[in-house]
Amino acid sequence: MKDEKYPIDEEESRKKRLKRRRIEREKYEETQKEEKKRIQKDKIIDEEEYEEKEQEEENEYKEGKE
Repeated sequence: MKDEKYPIDEEESRKKRLKRRRIEREKYEETQKEEKKRIQKDKIIDEEEYEEKEQEEENEYKEGKE
């Protein structure tokens, strides 16, 4: 006899597939969220470094005038 699939088996495999997809989607979303935080943090650091450099240049310019 042929292996027959019963509706229950099909439903179970469908649920497993959906669960696997959901888990993959959650992992992807979490990765995206972490990446976004990292990028934001890098932007803040870059802005702070730029402001410090700008302040140093301004101080050097003022010292040169005096």
